[in-house]
Amino acid sequence: MNFNRATILISISLIVIIGMIVGCGGDDSITDAGLNTGTIGISPNPSSINAPWSIVGPDDYTNSGNGDAYLRNAPAGEYTLTWGEVEGWVTPSDSPRTMTLDGGSIVWFSGSVYVEVSDPGTVVVNPEPDNLFASWTLRMPSGSSVYGVGDSTLVEMPIGIYEITWESEDGYNTPNSPPTELLSNGTIAFSGIYTPGSIPGTIEISVIPEYLEAGWILTLPDDSTVEGVGYTVLEDMSPGRHWIEWLPVQDWNDPAPNPDTFVLFSNAHISVHSEYLNMFVTIDGGSFQMGDIDSLYAAADEWPAHDVSITGSFEIGTSEVTQSQYLQVMGYNPSSFQEDTSLPVTNVSWYNAVEFCNALSVQEGRTPAYSINGAEVSWNQAANGYRLPTEAEWEYVCRGGAQTDFCFGDLTNIECSDLELGNYAWYCNASLNRTRHASKQPNEFGVYGMHGNVWEWCWDWYSDYSEDAQTDPVGPEVGQTRVVRGGSYLSRSVGCRSSNRASAMPNEDNSVKGFRVVRAID
Repeated sequence: MNFNRATILISISLIVIIGMIVGCGGDDSITDAGLNTGTIGISPNPSSINAPWSIVGPDDYTNSGNGDAYLRNAPAGEYTLTWGEVEGWVTPSDSPRTMTLDGGSIVWFSGSVYVEVSDPGTVVVNPEPDNLFASWTLRMPSGSSVYGVGDSTLVEMPIGIYEITWESEDGYNTPNSPPTELLSNGTIAFSGIYTPGSIPGTIEISVIPEYLEAGWILTLPDDSTVEGVGYTVLEDMSPGRHWIEWLPVQDWNDPAPNPDTFVLFSNAHISVHSEYLNMFVTIDGGSFQMGDIDSLYAAADEWPAHDVSITGSFEIGTSEVTQSQYLQVMGYNPSSFQEDTSLPVTNVSWYNAVEFCNALSVQEGRTPAYSINGAEVSWNQAANGYRLPTEAEWEYVCRGGAQTDFCFGDLTNIECSDLELGNYAWYCNASLNRTRHASKQPNEFGVYGMHGNVWEWCWDWYSDYSEDAQTDPVGPEVGQTRVVRGGSYLSRSVGCRSSNRASAMPNEDNSVKGFRVVRAID
């Protein structure tokens, strides 16, 4: 049975009158009951939808129903009412709602509005300029809010009044949009135009290293562009958000992030700089003892230590080949972790590595180092193309001129507590990371990450050492497995030593194997 508001008010009046008459009769028990109970009125809006509700209160009081209701003799105390769902309508935003009932009084759960969505519309949000990606908050008719960034089209939105608040953006005046009503099956648009301050400023652009003639493209707030090379000072520049793209330079890694963004404030001067990192370093020949000399932690395949001479100079990658470099050359990215393409490429077999070397050589007009015929691969040592380091070259570079366990000194803990190793390597259940990282140091040759991060493929077939002195060794002519070196981000300290060796089938690939490349000096 439903009650309208007038019926409920009349009933309340009669109850109050009757209570006064009974109270005058001197019945104390009835008077006490009136002080400890009250009346609860419930009236959803609109009443025509007969909305469901449920209510809980003191002394385990519970009740539920639909539409308008009038609950007598409810114990005094705190009550919480929850509006139920009605198909085609948005539930009021103030549900659940709590009110306190005093003895001998009445409380009304009313004013909560269901919003019809049977004929929804569309709300378009369009902050300008587009490259600002301004944030905003849209308040809906129900009182709830939607948050967003940049352009957005919201469909199936309930009819009613909408209000938008544009968030402030550095260097810009914040727009103000009036509330707007969305009608049935209609469309409304909020266009917020951010205007920059009016006094021009100065942008100073510089490149590290200074001698590098690196090009750049600067996109201004009005989407026009300015191009330049190296150090430049731009005056009378419009305030607002700018984007700068650093152009590639051969043999150098692009700065990160690229492109970059910054805000020029009104009447301000801003300095913008970016550092290019060299991709290759020149290694001059020399002699060293290959293998383990006197470590207590060496495996049998690291003995005997023997004299090795590297007679020629060559260039080697300061980092492992990255996912972005592999993608540019090969057209795909096989890596397990692709959230950052500046990470080393992984899931590459030895065959994938030599194919990359040949493809990069062709791309740069160099003579490929390898002849590939199915599983048969031969090396033309006279070619100037890219190739994998030999195992001897790899250890020579890794040591950086040192004869200790690592490029910086000896092992102090075979597990995970070699703190100095952490200055050079990602190791011991770390995450795969960028080889060149602000927290990591290169060895004395200027090469990064030869300890840890990913195992690196070498040219050589794997075999035992000989105690004989060798000059420019390239490994045996045949074998079953190829050499991998350096340990990985999962390896313990002992597995990242300069002399530590491992091997894998040449067609094997996984998330801990990558490679770096070598090339002849032209």
